[in-house]
Amino acid sequence: MRHSDLIISKKQKKYLTQNKPQTPDLRALMKLHKPGQPIRPILNKRNAPAHKISKLLVNKLNNLLNLRNHYIVKDSTALASDLTKLKIEENHRMITFDIKERIL
Repeated sequence: MRHSDLIISKKQKKYLTQNKPQTPDLRALMKLHKPGQPIRPILNKRNAPAHKISKLLVNKLNNLLNLRNHYIVKDSTALASDLTKLKIEENHRMITFDIKERIL
């Protein structure tokens, strides 16, 4: 971060430098409503070394790039609202994708 004065200010550098970095905490939640009760891993990345810088980069990229996220559902209420507006014919099919994060 030495030569990045044009991208990141000195004040931001101090904020982005993690003083006491820690490995992310790993918790597990059981999915009781699914057969076989799979486990959903949950990571708390707030104290991870790259958490603050990744947030900054996401914000900068979102401001610079005009990406249309029209295939992303915000929540179940928004999904229900969008589905009620659809005109569904007999030959239409609906599919959903469940995105899962791989842990290496």
